[in-house]
Amino acid sequence: MDPVQRIVYVGTDTAGLFRLRDVGSSVVLSGHLLIDEPVREVVADQRGQGLAFARTDWNLYRGENYGLAWVTVDNLHSTPTALAIADTDPATVLVGTTDRGLLTSSDGIEWTLANEGLGLVPGSRLKVNAIAVDATQPEVAYVATSYIHGTTEAHEAPVGVAMSTDGAQAWSPVAGSE
Repeated sequence: MDPVQRIVYVGTDTAGLFRLRDVGSSVVLSGHLLIDEPVREVVADQRGQGLAFARTDWNLYRGENYGLAWVTVDNLHSTPTALAIADTDPATVLVGTTDRGLLTSSDGIEWTLANEGLGLVPGSRLKVNAIAVDATQPEVAYVATSYIHGTTEAHEAPVGVAMSTDGAQAWSPVAGSE
C-alpha cells in the first residue's frame, strides 16, 4: 500500500496484479498486470515516491507511473526470492536472489550487490530466503540466507540470519543463527 498516494496493490494467484486507487468516494481500478503465475509479494514505498514492485516465482516487476504500467526487471541476473522496501530517503529496494545474494536499488533500474558480511565468495551461490525491514528504523534490516551446492542436483544448506544497521551496506550474523 502507498498511503500517501492512496494506492493499494493486490497480487493474485491467477489474475495477475491490480492497482486500486482510493479517490475519496470510490475506488478506481487501473494499472492491471496480467501474468500467468502467482504473485508472491508486492511492496510499495510509504513516502509516496512511486516505487512499487511485485515478485513472482520467476520474475520481478517494477511499477512505472505509480503502478499504471508494469515492466519486467531483467537485469538482476538471477531469480528473485525475496522482496522488501526500506523507507529511507530515498527509499531502498532490497531483492533477494537464488544465487547472487542480495541486491539493492534506489530506483529499481540500477542494482548493486549488497553482500558484505553475508559470506558470498566467488564460485559460491548464496540464496536469500527472506528479507525484513524494521518499520520504525528503516536502516535496520534482516535477511535469512542459505548456500546452494551442486550442479546437476542442487542442495540447499541454511546459513542463518544476518542483520544490517546501516541500510544494507554491511551485514553481521545474528547470535545463535550460524
